Amino acid sequence: MHFQWYPGHMTKARRMMQENIKLIDIVVELVDARVPFSSKNPDIDELAKNIFTMFKENAQKRNITYQYQSELDGSLLPIDKTYMEMMLTNLLSNAFKFTPNGGKITLSAWKKENSFGFSIKDSGIGIPQDKLARIFERFVQVDSTSTRKYNGSGLGLALVREYGDMQGFAVSVESELGRGSRFVITIPASAIVGEIEGEDDV
Repeated sequence: MHFQWYPGHMTKARRMMQENIKLIDIVVELVDARVPFSSKNPDIDELAKNIFTMFKENAQKRNITYQYQSELDGSLLPIDKTYMEMMLTNLLSNAFKFTPNGGKITLSAWKKENSFGFSIKDSGIGIPQDKLARIFERFVQVDSTSTRKYNGSGLGLALVREYGDMQGFAVSVESELGRGSRFVITIPASAIVGEIEGEDDV
């Protein structure tokens, strides 16, 4: 079918481009707006379980093996509840986006001698090794083909890294193309302000 380009099409395309630029500007302003920190010693295990539960229905509909594992039962950490919820939500959303039906996703909450943390592991499409360094940049879509297929603004992982940096948390990723990814949030003891309740051995 032959498509004829009319002047009106150019006007419409220009208007759409201007609207997209405005939308991006608004998103950037929202990202740059700093939500005040509020350390109220949330139950970190309960927090993670609540975020985990948000994605259960999606997992069931898509026949995804969805698991939660925790070593932080009853631990009250003086961290910002809102920021942590946003970080975990973005990482799980990303895992579900790139994991095919019938795959597997695991959210783990763990503790070590000098740190606490979370990991989100999936059996999704994975990330090429030469692209790993850029996935935490704003508006970056590592693979243009995946962008068209899966959609996305390129902000989710950037937000996770920025929220982590603001609190002194480390955010890292391990991935293998075609075999999935594992994102890790590490909360060092030095980033914890106040006493940790419910953990006699830390």
